Amino acid sequence: MLEDFTASVEQEGKVGESAFEPDAPIQKETESAAPTETKPEDKPSQGGESTPVGQKPQLTPRQQREESRWQKAQAELAELRKFKEEAAQKFLQYEKPATTQIPEWFPKSGNQQVDEQKYKEYLSYESGVKAQIKQELLEDQTREAKAKAEEEAKWTDWVNDSLDKLEDSGKKFDRNELQAIALKYLPSDEQGNIDFGKAYEIMTELKRVEAAAKVQKDTARKEIGSLATTSKSGAESAKPKFETQQSLRNRSFDQLIRETN
Repeated sequence: MLEDFTASVEQEGKVGESAFEPDAPIQKETESAAPTETKPEDKPSQGGESTPVGQKPQLTPRQQREESRWQKAQAELAELRKFKEEAAQKFLQYEKPATTQIPEWFPKSGNQQVDEQKYKEYLSYESGVKAQIKQELLEDQTREAKAKAEEEAKWTDWVNDSLDKLEDSGKKFDRNELQAIALKYLPSDEQGNIDFGKAYEIMTELKRVEAAAKVQKDTARKEIGSLATTSKSGAESAKPKFETQQSLRNRSFDQLIRETN
């Protein structure tokens, strides 16, 4: 068996040697078959031109787009990692049990857990009291506003009824004007309520006095005007007549003789 294997190896070696030239040494063939090394400065760039040492090769538009997308993806990945870290820190804070700060004035028993529980119960009770007070105040304000609105509606209806009665009796007046007179002078009836009938009488008398005062004023104004006119005309009539150089100009001697006769 061993002899057969050795013979087959020798036979294969002879067959392999027949592929080369008969007299060529094996080392020479090995050296000639080795590829020539390419110096770094002679290596062509991806753009097809030689690139100096230390300078990045020029990228094609497609490579630039791919580079931009890669940088954008890396930036988004960095933001996601940062968000994950921040979220993890927040979750850790939420998972921690919240400690209750007990003020100095609150009575303490020496047991931290018992004191915290009592203080929480106190805060809950105080919050409930505040909510109850707030609700009661809101209800009081609502009742007061409702009562005020009802009172205003009641008096508004009473005023309208009183004015309607005056109009039904044949009296003519402006409602806003009469109400202003009533609020200014406050005439009242036997029950102490505002008497719009008396307010109407006051308004009528005020208008009569105002009209009389206007007439008297106009009369006085006319008298003063007539006095001024009379004194002026009298002054003109009492004014002595005499000739001046201006009046004698352009008048002949015969005209002056005739005027004097």
